[in-house]
Amino acid sequence: MNVLSLLLAAASGGSAAAHADPLVELSEGMTTRVAGARVETFDDRKLARYSGAGRIVTGSVPGSTQPNGDKTPYYSVKPTAAAFIAEPGVSYNYYGLYWGSIDEYNELRFFRDGRLIATVTGRDVLRLIAERQLATPGTLSTYVNIHFRATTYTRIEFRTSLPAFESDNHAFSNVVVSEADAM
Repeated sequence: MNVLSLLLAAASGGSAAAHADPLVELSEGMTTRVAGARVETFDDRKLARYSGAGRIVTGSVPGSTQPNGDKTPYYSVKPTAAAFIAEPGVSYNYYGLYWGSIDEYNELRFFRDGRLIATVTGRDVLRLIAERQLATPGTLSTYVNIHFRATTYTRIEFRTSLPAFESDNHAFSNVVVSEADAM
């Protein structure tokens, strides 16, 4: 398994909030490898727990580019924002997504009790890809795993300033992240 990681922190120039320290990893494949994670595939074409400017799309359509290799329905967010909201009383410390046509202006914003705790941008992921010389930025889709070691989240906002933010196979879970994983 090929896993590349980046610990985002305000001190290192990342866009993550200073009080949250998400570990961002890239992994092979189009879905999570986290055992027991709840995965939203969008194959049922339902957006339970999602709201805002997101829609389910199949194929490449005006304003949305199908993630590489993904022949199934996927989630596409138009300019502005859409959100996932956890069930009442539930929070998570892991989130994964198959991020299609990664654009620097795409953002994931994580919230806990209405407060922004971290932001992971397409720019962060593209930087990780470039540092590892994985591929030419903008030409690939990749599975992105985001682990929080010190907190949990209850809401994720998907933001984009230009069309569009495409993704599939969203995964949610509570997992243990060891100190060795963060190094």
